[in-house]
Amino acid sequence: MTRPLPRLVSRAPIFGALLLLAASFGTSELHAFNPQPEPPALIAYGPFGLTPAQTLRLNLARMAPRALPGPVEAHVMLVDADGNVVDSSDLRLMPMAAGTFDLDGTELLRDHPELFSDPAAGPGPRAQLRLLVQLHPPDPGLRRAIDPVASNVELIDNATGETVVGWENPLVLRGFNPQPEPPGRF
Repeated sequence: MTRPLPRLVSRAPIFGALLLLAASFGTSELHAFNPQPEPPALIAYGPFGLTPAQTLRLNLARMAPRALPGPVEAHVMLVDADGNVVDSSDLRLMPMAAGTFDLDGTELLRDHPELFSDPAAGPGPRAQLRLLVQLHPPDPGLRRAIDPVASNVELIDNATGETVVGWENPLVLRGFNPQPEPPGRF
């Protein structure tokens, strides 16, 4: 009966040496290419109702004390319940500055009567809408470096000029978590 010869050399050092040799023939730097540009930052508000007796106001402000130079372009879109763009506007936000977008409900009823519910169905015509804001930095290569932009929405009574309701969207502040860490351990 023949016995197999004992293994005199382990395979691990040989494999490691071959791997090191193969790596030394390549370049010393690796570069990755992303063929898709980064999407713009997006601020999205949930649905809300607007009557002809109200004005919608969106307020945007760049909040960073050491802001990127140049304007951040804000593309504001008002969309209906089906996601169709009803109105849009572009705002240029300079460092530490604010901008607003206003839409009078009377003008919206005149231009888009199909958006409003039948007045016979309730207390009056009301359009179901959403707001979307795309933020574009001054330099397309800095998409991930957009300054924090704070935003809020107001519904203003056209007869009195008073704000009926207002709400903010704190989720657009990059790196900001509006919920504190829970106390203790679970």
